[in-house]
Amino acid sequence: MDTRHTDTQSVILPVHDAEPWLDECLRSVLQQDFQGSMELSVFNDASRDKSMTIIEKWKVKLEGSGIPVVVGGHSWPSPRGVGYSKNQAIAQSSGSYLCFLDSDDVMMPQRVRLQHEAAVRHPTSIIGCQVRREPPNSTERYTRWINQLASDQLLTQVFTSHGPTVVMPTWFCSRAWFSHVGPFDEGGRGVPEDLLFFYDHLRRGGGVVRVDQSLLLYRFRPDAATHAVLEVSKYMKPKLTEIKGEIEKSTMTVEDLNTPISVIDRRNRWEICKDAEDTNSCINLLDLIDVYGTLHLDAEYAFF
Repeated sequence: MDTRHTDTQSVILPVHDAEPWLDECLRSVLQQDFQGSMELSVFNDASRDKSMTIIEKWKVKLEGSGIPVVVGGHSWPSPRGVGYSKNQAIAQSSGSYLCFLDSDDVMMPQRVRLQHEAAVRHPTSIIGCQVRREPPNSTERYTRWINQLASDQLLTQVFTSHGPTVVMPTWFCSRAWFSHVGPFDEGGRGVPEDLLFFYDHLRRGGGVVRVDQSLLLYRFRPDAATHAVLEVSKYMKPKLTEIKGEIEKSTMTVEDLNTPISVIDRRNRWEICKDAEDTNSCINLLDLIDVYGTLHLDAEYAFF
């Protein structure tokens, strides 16, 4: 770990035109019950509304309560994207743990405390949590999926059309692990930077843990909905090409690679991967094959 970073919890907040929700979001930072050191790192991505005025107002309030605030931004005429903004907010922060927050969401008071406790126990995991959706009846099926997956399903259902099994606005992890996996892709609008990071995280042997309490009000906004399957698929083909090369280095045979995932699921994955140099990575690579079936990108896995 970089010894320049202290045991502070850094709340990472990218902001772009968040005026309608920002007061409530920043109030939730102030209301955290975590008793250790915590800071807020905000990166303003070319907001054209009153977001910056709100940030400056809350900077005074937060620092008056002992929570340092670091504010960055840029003067480009258009936003650089979520991946870029998160990377910049992380770079300017000082904590050894990173708590990700979207500017339209609201943290429950115990979020930082409980997720930090889990991150200490699981230093190479992404820590998520259960959520409460706003409006309450929006995306009911998706919300159930987020909140009700069993602990083993956090890995076995990673590669579904829903994306990561712990949703990005709930992520919490150590800076050391983020630096090992990251940074986020900075391709800009339409790039599923969280999904790409999540896959790289798993390929490096990272775990997935969820705190089974509702620690975030997760706002549904149709104009900022999760990337559609077609948007994601655009980035998955080159990613799977890279993964294919790694699979070919393992002990899996051509027959394994051309077997639909429904058949692989009925076999003992340990038998396929037991002689691989890294058994866990081999099993994760088998899971990666499921991306094709779930997103319907190529029938019968002919890509391989």
